[in-house]
Amino acid sequence: MSCMYYAKSGVFGLSPGQLIDNPGSNQCGYLRDAHSPCQMEQAGETPNERTCPLLKTPSRAEIQRAHDILHFLGTEEAPPIYDGAGAIAAAAAHDALAWILGFQCGDTFVANIEGTVDTLRKLGFAEMDVGRPIGPEEQKRRGL
Repeated sequence: MSCMYYAKSGVFGLSPGQLIDNPGSNQCGYLRDAHSPCQMEQAGETPNERTCPLLKTPSRAEIQRAHDILHFLGTEEAPPIYDGAGAIAAAAAHDALAWILGFQCGDTFVANIEGTVDTLRKLGFAEMDVGRPIGPEEQKRRGL
């Protein structure tokens, strides 16, 4: 077995990256918002973070497809599938995917996320990395 999340708990308000050992269980610590047994073990497979469907990194083609669908939904030709908060969320998802793909329309995502992080800092929140606050040196290295 080689999964860093197997038999761990990471739910109920723990800092990001903080996991608690849960020996004797098949809890998946990757899922932080609920108790959930390891999906691989449930399917009769050996838990392995390299082949876990939860940790799968989508291909560029899959990301491009999702971007294109969301982009289409923002055009006048698209049916009004989303309205209100759903439309705002779909537009934000489009912008994030555009940023990942390196498209210029992804600049909106960068501006929005930086504004969000700035607001969170003003409200007293600190960005965390594997359960530890990011110090000034790391913030500078990341351009934060």
